[in-house]
Amino acid sequence: MAADQGHKEAQYFTASRYGNGVGVEKNEQEATRYYKLVADQGHKDAQYHIATCYEFGSGVKESEKEAAHYFKLAADQGHIEAQYSIGICYANGAGVMKSQLQASRYLKLAAHQGHEKAKAMLAKK
Repeated sequence: MAADQGHKEAQYFTASRYGNGVGVEKNEQEATRYYKLVADQGHKDAQYHIATCYEFGSGVKESEKEAAHYFKLAADQGHIEAQYSIGICYANGAGVMKSQLQASRYLKLAAHQGHEKAKAMLAKK
C-alpha cells in the first residue's frame, strides 16, 4: 500500500478513510496513527487533524499541549482553521503560555483569510 511506503498524500487519504469509515471499518486509532505519521512530515492538513485528535482525545490521550503544538505547525504554514485554533489556545492559555499578543497575531492571520469567527473575536477587542 502506498501509505505504508511513505507517500504523504496516500497516508493522509488513508487516515481520512479510517477516520470516516470510508471503504474500511472506522478506526480512530489507525486514523490517528496515519495523521501523526504524515503530520510529522510537514503536511499542514494532517497537522490540523492530529491537533484536533489531541484536543478532543480522539484515538489518542487528550493533550492541550500536543494540540497546540500541531495547531501552531499548521498555522505557520497558512492553515486558516489552525490559525484560528492556535489563536484561541493563546487567548485561553490552553497548551501554551497565555499571550494576548500571540492570540491577536494568529486571529488576525485567520481573519485576513476570511475566517468569520476570527473576525468576530477581533471586533470584540
